[in-house]
Amino acid sequence: MLAAVVLLGERPGWLGLAGAFLVVAGVLVIGLGSRSAADARARRAGVWYGLLTGVAIAAYTLWDDHAVNALAVPPLTYFAAGSVLQSLLLAPAAMRAGGRIGALWRSHWREAVIVGVLSPVAYLLVLYAMRMAPISLVAPAREVSIVLGGLAAWLVLDEPHPVRRLAGSVVVLAGIAAIAAS
Repeated sequence: MLAAVVLLGERPGWLGLAGAFLVVAGVLVIGLGSRSAADARARRAGVWYGLLTGVAIAAYTLWDDHAVNALAVPPLTYFAAGSVLQSLLLAPAAMRAGGRIGALWRSHWREAVIVGVLSPVAYLLVLYAMRMAPISLVAPAREVSIVLGGLAAWLVLDEPHPVRRLAGSVVVLAGIAAIAAS
């Protein structure tokens, strides 16, 4: 949202700003780790890589918005061209991996198919949402995935601190509701 305001001149209302703040606060609550000294290094590394990931996501989100709005590239065409380019760029690494990919495919083909379908659908939905609403509101709203990931970490992976995860999820959802109402 900050990049959309600074770079694109978007001016979300106070409710949208409050919603974005709540999303960020909720994500931080979900992501807070334990206070043990053994976890401190891992937590710092996680925060560092998380911040780098956030910068990369912000950059490509702004480019995506520019492509589907300012350049008027249809979302499906934009997605297809990006998929072809990604495939060409990643093919050499996949070829070098050789038999490991086949073994992974044989043991995890169901998971690969599920992700292979859901990930592009989610990305296309975001591209279409960008054509209907300002990016400063779409970008924070897509963080509902943090809620689902935090809950899955607790329910599926048995990670600790369910109360913190649920509280953070409620804060994120409140932020998304505020963004939707703005």
